[in-house]
Amino acid sequence: MKQQIIQIKAADLLDRVHSLHDEGCRLVQICCTRVPEGYELTYTFDRAYNMYHLRLTVGETTPVISITSLYWPAFIYENEMRDLFGVQIRHIADEVDYGGSFYRLAKKTPWRALPPQHKAPPKPAAKPAAPAPQAANTTEKTEGGEQHG
Repeated sequence: MKQQIIQIKAADLLDRVHSLHDEGCRLVQICCTRVPEGYELTYTFDRAYNMYHLRLTVGETTPVISITSLYWPAFIYENEMRDLFGVQIRHIADEVDYGGSFYRLAKKTPWRALPPQHKAPPKPAAKPAAPAPQAANTTEKTEGGEQHG
């Protein structure tokens, strides 16, 4: 199995997906991750155990063209990215464009905001060393029945 991560620009997405479609690749998944620059999108395709990951980073207001014209099931991922992250997906097929209501959410685009930066927890104050335990006078029996003390 071979994997390739191919960095592309948003403007090149449809052309690259079209090429993979013509080569007989199947769509495996589309993943969206929030990054400081906006969103990192990864489109994964497979053919003969070779994985091709088209990866692009887009700003919050950068539109991304839909790939439903080539891969119909992409509508699920694209609606999800729109609803949960606020990614602007353009030209999802009319029959499956949920217009921001694919999920029933308590809060619109809950993953749009950047997560808070996690800081390392403060180190606890150094505790004074505990006094060394004093040796106790004990007698132990070993397997052979001998006593040591």
